[in-house]
Amino acid sequence: MKRKLLTVLLVLSMVLGLCACGSDKKEAPKEDTAKEEKESEEEAEPEKPAHEAGDIVGQWKCTSMTTDDLGTLTSEDCKELLGYDMLATISFTGWETGNCAFSVIEEDEEGEERTAELAMLWTEENDSYTLTLENPEVTESYSGAAAAFDGEILILTLKSAAGEGDEAYQFEYAGEPKVSIYNFAPEFTEEDVRKMSAFSSGGYAIVADDMAYGYEAHGKLACAKISKDGSDVVLDDVQALLDGEICNPANFQYEEGYVYATVNGEKNLGIVKINVKNNKTEFLYDKAVEYQQVYDGKLYFTDENHHYCSMDLDGKNITPIIDDREVYYPYQVGDGWIVFQDDADGETLHVYHVGEKIEKKITEVRSYNPVICGEYLYFDTTEDFEQYHLGRVNLRTWETEMSEYVNNGAKFIDGDYLFMESTYYTLDEWNQNLDKDLNSCEYRYYYSDGNYRFYNTSFECWFSPGENFGGYSAQLWLDE
Repeated sequence: MKRKLLTVLLVLSMVLGLCACGSDKKEAPKEDTAKEEKESEEEAEPEKPAHEAGDIVGQWKCTSMTTDDLGTLTSEDCKELLGYDMLATISFTGWETGNCAFSVIEEDEEGEERTAELAMLWTEENDSYTLTLENPEVTESYSGAAAAFDGEILILTLKSAAGEGDEAYQFEYAGEPKVSIYNFAPEFTEEDVRKMSAFSSGGYAIVADDMAYGYEAHGKLACAKISKDGSDVVLDDVQALLDGEICNPANFQYEEGYVYATVNGEKNLGIVKINVKNNKTEFLYDKAVEYQQVYDGKLYFTDENHHYCSMDLDGKNITPIIDDREVYYPYQVGDGWIVFQDDADGETLHVYHVGEKIEKKITEVRSYNPVICGEYLYFDTTEDFEQYHLGRVNLRTWETEMSEYVNNGAKFIDGDYLFMESTYYTLDEWNQNLDKDLNSCEYRYYYSDGNYRFYNTSFECWFSPGENFGGYSAQLWLDE
C-alpha cells in the first residue's frame, strides 16, 4: 500500500482523475414501474436477523466522512462536488478472527479496479474498539485508529501521525462479512492437530477398529491386531497385504470402515482401499500419487504432475483443484481453505480458498511439514537438508518467528507436546537447543491417536502406548 493512499486528499484526487465512473442509469418508464416493483417484491430474499448493535463483525457501508478541512461530506455532497459518490468506494469489514480492514476501491494505470486495504486488528474494550495497524509503513501517515458506536452507526477514526487532523468515517451495517484471507482461522482440536502432524510426517500408519495398518520395516504394507496388556502394546497376527510385495505405503487415512493408503512399488502403484472387516484390498487409482487426505467425504491428493485433485471415495469423478503449478503438503483445514507449499514460489507456504480463489503467501523461506496448532502454523526450514530450523507463523498477525537452534526436521505435535529427536517438550518451549545427534532417527514419531503412537527407531517400525512412555512397544515386522 502506498504511503498516504488512504488520506482524504489523495482519495479526492484519485476520484477526480477517474473516467466515466458515474452511473448513466435512466429512469424507468412509468408504465413499467408497478410491474418492476411487484417482481422485486417477489424476488426479495427472506429478511435476515437484525445485526446486534455494537458488534463490529460485518460489512459496513460508508455514509459520511468528516475532516477538519472539509467538514462532513455525505454521498449527496460528493455527487454535487465531484459528480461521483466517493463514499461508495469506501468500506469497512470486521471478522470474528479479530481482523478488520478499511478499504478503498481505486483504479490502476490501466483503468482496472482494485481494492487497497488498511489492515488492522481489533480488540473490544467496554463500548469501544481499539484498532492496531498491521502495516508498519502506514504508521508514517497514521498514528493509530479507533472505532466506536453511536447507536447502530459505526464511527471509524484514523489519527494523523503528522497532527494534520483526524479523519472520521461513519458506516452503516451492510451484511455479513465476505470470505477473505482475514477470516482464515482454523479451529483445530487435539485430534485435528494429530491428524495434520501425521499427514505432514508422511502418514506411515493408522489405527482403525483395533487394527494397526502401516509401513512395515521391509517397505511392505502390513496390518496387525492391536491391544494392550497393562501399559504394554501387543500386536497379534501380523500379516502382509498386497501379496507381501514391497510398495512403500504412506498417507494412511481412515473413513467409515475403510483404510486408504498410497503405494509406490514396481507392481503396486496408486491408491489402495482396505476393508477393515476382512482386509480385502482394491485399487482406486493406478498412477503415482502423494499427499492423500480424506476430508468431508472425498479423497484429496496430488497426481503424477504434483497437481492437486479430488475424487469420490469410490475412485470416481476426479476433479482438478490446483492444476496450474506443482504443490506439496496440500491440506484441507476447513471452510474451503487449503494450506500448501508452492514449489515455484521458493517452496513457501500459501493459504488458498477453493471457492473464492483467494490466496496468500504466508512464509518467506523454504517451508516444509506444516502443522497447525492453536493460533500458530509450525513448519521446518532448511538450506542443506541436513540441519533444520523450526519456525511458526501467527495466523492472526501473519508474523513469523524462527528458532535459533538446529534440529533434524522430524517434529510431531501431540496435545501440548512437541516430539523431536528422541525427546519431547511443551510447545511453550519450542525455541530451545535440543542438543541431540542430528543424524539420529531414534524415536521419530509418525502417528498418534491419543491411545497409540507409531514411531521409527533404527529403521524399524514400532507401536507404543500413547498416554505415556512407561510401557513396552511392539514391532510391526514380518519374518522373511
